[in-house]
Amino acid sequence: MNFRLQIFTYYSKSHKFSGAQFGIYYGRAEYFSGLQNSLVNYAENMEGVQIGLVNITENLSGLQIGAVNIIKESKLIPFMFGINFSWKILQN
Repeated sequence: MNFRLQIFTYYSKSHKFSGAQFGIYYGRAEYFSGLQNSLVNYAENMEGVQIGLVNITENLSGLQIGAVNIIKESKLIPFMFGINFSWKILQN
């Protein structure tokens, strides 16, 4: 994976992303490592931090900060308001 910085994109979709993604509306990636910051963030596999109004991921090793935070595969805390977190080793 390469380090990338995306700033002020309306919509960003990536397969594998490592770096920082700052968007206006929506950020999406299959495998994401780093900081994802947008109104709505989605990553299938996330290692790092998501900051936005709505944050959704299938698997997370890191932290979500936002109004609505969802970790679909979490067995402990799948849905939280404010802050949600999970630490596990992700394989991609």
